[in-house]
Formats: sequence, C-alpha cells, structure tokens
Amino acid sequence: MRNSIELGQTGAKGRGSSRTDVEDTISEALERVLKVSRAVETESDLLMQAWKPVIAREGFLPGARNLAGYLALRRQDNSELQGLLSELGLSSMGRSEARVHDSLRAVRATLSTLENKADVSYPEKGWTGRGGDFLRTNTEQIFGRDPTGPRTRIMVTLPTEAADDPELMRQMIESGADCMRINCAHDDAQIWARAAASARKIARRLDRECRILMDLGGPKFRIAAVTDSEQKIRIGDVVRLVPGNKTLPDASGVAFSTSASEAYGKLAEGHRVWINDGKLGLEVEHVSAKRIKLRATHVGPKGARIRVGKGVNFPDAELVAPALTEKDLRDLDDVIKIADIIGLSFVQRPSDVVWLQQEMRKR
Repeated sequence: MRNSIELGQTGAKGRGSSRTDVEDTISEALERVLKVSRAVETESDLLMQAWKPVIAREGFLPGARNLAGYLALRRQDNSELQGLLSELGLSSMGRSEARVHDSLRAVRATLSTLENKADVSYPEKGWTGRGGDFLRTNTEQIFGRDPTGPRTRIMVTLPTEAADDPELMRQMIESGADCMRINCAHDDAQIWARAAASARKIARRLDRECRILMDLGGPKFRIAAVTDSEQKIRIGDVVRLVPGNKTLPDASGVAFSTSASEAYGKLAEGHRVWINDGKLGLEVEHVSAKRIKLRATHVGPKGARIRVGKGVNFPDAELVAPALTEKDLRDLDDVIKIADIIGLSFVQRPSDVVWLQQEMRKR
C-alpha cells in the first residue's frame, strides 16, 4: 500500500525532514505505542479483575473497562510518545478518554500503515462517536431526558419550604432544574416525600423529567466548644484547636474543640481544616500535645465566626468513621421508597459504596 504522504518533501518555508528521519520517527513511535498498549491492556485487565465482583449493573461493564484503561494510560509516562506523534501530525491521545482502547488501536493502525505493514486493523467505522452516545444514554438513564437538549443537567438543593410551595417548585423546574437534591441531614421523611411528589407532579405538567437525589447525611464532625463565638476571623488570623470536647480559655485568641476527638492526633503541618461548610478555611502551622496552631487562609470579605454546632472537615487527615451512621440506616428505609438516586456523603474507600449497595438490596 502506497503511503499517502511523500516523506522528505521540502516545505514552502524550508527543507523538511529526510525520509530516513521520518521513517525512524515512525518506527520509534510505533514501538512506543505498542509498549504502551501492552501495559494498558495488562493493567486494565488487573483492575477489572478487582472491580468485576462488586459491579452491580451489567451495563456498566463497558464503561468500567474504559475507566480501567484510562487509569492505566494515565499511569504511563507518554510525554515522549506524544511528542513523536505530534511530529507526524497524528493524535497525541490527549482526548482519548471516551474510547481509550480504540484510540490506541487507531494510532497503531495508522503507524503500521505508514511503515507499510498495515498489520493492525482500525476500529469499526464511527467508533469516535460512541463514547458520546454512551454518555448521553447514561445521562438520560440517571437524570432523565431534557427536552431543551443541553448536555448539562442542573441539580438544585431543595429548601424545606419547597415541599409545601408548588409555585417555588414550578419556578425552579421552569428555570431548568433537572434534578432535585434533598439533604437528608435536615427535615424528615414526611417532608422529603412531599417535596419529591410535588417535584414529579409539576415536572409532568411541564412535560419535563425531574429526578430526585437524596443525599444521606453521613457522619458530620462539629464544633464542640469555642472560647469566643462572636470574634470574627479574617485572613491571616491565628486560631487554636485543642484536644477533647471542651476548650480552655485562651488569652491569645480564639480556641475551639471538635466532636472529632480522633482528628487531633491525625493532623500535621500543612493540613487543611474547613469550618461551616467551607466558609472558613484554616491551615495547620504547628502541632503540639496541648494545642494545634492554625492560620486562616480562606475567609469571606466580612470575616467568619467559629460557633458551636457548625460542621468541621479535615480533608487531609485519614479518620476512621463509618460511612453510614445509625441515622443513615434508619433514613434509608424511607429514602429507598422515594429517591431516584442516592448520594453517599462520606466515602473514604470502595467498601463504603459496597456497604451502601448491600443495605439497598436488603430493602
């Protein structure tokens, strides 16, 4: 088969690469892409062996295999290969996320053709669009169809009053809401059920689909005590975290303790601490046996206060806490009857998701 390009042609603005140089580039690129392909196949197969026993939905297998391939590909150092492919005017695989295995196969087929080998076949015609089709199918399965046609979906967290305010619900859906999120850390099953029924009824009337996502509250660590709950914290201010559930007076500034007593021993310099759903961000500067010094790094222009009962989060510390609390398990009895989608707030490891799936099956 004759190559579709003339190797070594002189370009309009200067001399091009020699035939030998281009042939060497093709050979090196083909060797590297074969090596990457083998590594991706091996590693993605190992990942699938680990994942397959816990995949609950058979239809997810193709997507899982592609995700395994994507992770395996990103673990490879492809910088030199991408440079070689770019020199040849070929895809550098920068947009291969949707069809990883087919993308590698297509690059191998092109390089083989350029080497006059043609011993690798291309994927089936139209393969590049199938990732988008798969995404659209799953998006509609989870979030429903959208008659206006955008690829995005809008999820709105419902306030308590929406359960008994059909006009507010109508305005949200007419404005484009495709999914209503109910935070199960608030209200109760009766309010949740009224809100879900109202959203579905109004969506049908408007010829729209509106799915209900119910987010289980999960474990939430809170401020247990604080020396001065009225003092505003601003960027650069120092506050102190003390162990236990009670604070001691601190003349040098604000001090507080949390319900997450185990967090104290897990924090280290540079770790982040977020308070009140992210309204106040702190960073650990120094750790001692009696207190931890933190400095405010993220605060709104009006400052922020530390008050008892507000949530606190330690994203850099590995805390041992159950993903599902006793309340979550009780809530799940009602949630399973109401929700289209269930959200798990405190996922730390794959077994947390497996646990939720098992609890759902019981119900």
